[in-house]
Amino acid sequence: MDNIEIVDTGLIIPEQDKQSVLKLATELDRRWNERDAGAFADLFETDGDFRFHTGDWIKGKASIEDFWRQQVFPGLPEGMRHVLVARRVRFVTDNVAIGDGTLRLVDVGEGQERVHLENEGTLIAVKKNARWYISAIRLTALAPE
Repeated sequence: MDNIEIVDTGLIIPEQDKQSVLKLATELDRRWNERDAGAFADLFETDGDFRFHTGDWIKGKASIEDFWRQQVFPGLPEGMRHVLVARRVRFVTDNVAIGDGTLRLVDVGEGQERVHLENEGTLIAVKKNARWYISAIRLTALAPE
């Protein structure tokens, strides 16, 4: 999590809140890599959503859990890992933050790493009842070089 630009636009954001928002990214990786759909979905607020670069849109925490439990995790190769590289977090208010970075699905099977998928992503985090949640994730396909 080094070299992440944190922008507070003059707001007084406690260090604990900054770290809590950054932790959402590491927890997203950990829970995805453990293939724990319930724990993964628990990072989202009740009406949170996830929109893929393909246009598919999963709406609501319960749907996110069901989708990962039924559609994503069962077919994944053992060596597939979720790696989120956070680049920038901007606090819009003291309880809303926008994070940008890169999401990679990396296959670490057979002793070598191969990037299976790479997208740019935006995560919107909200603080409710003293806890930070993911409100929305948007993935965008990278432009071909």
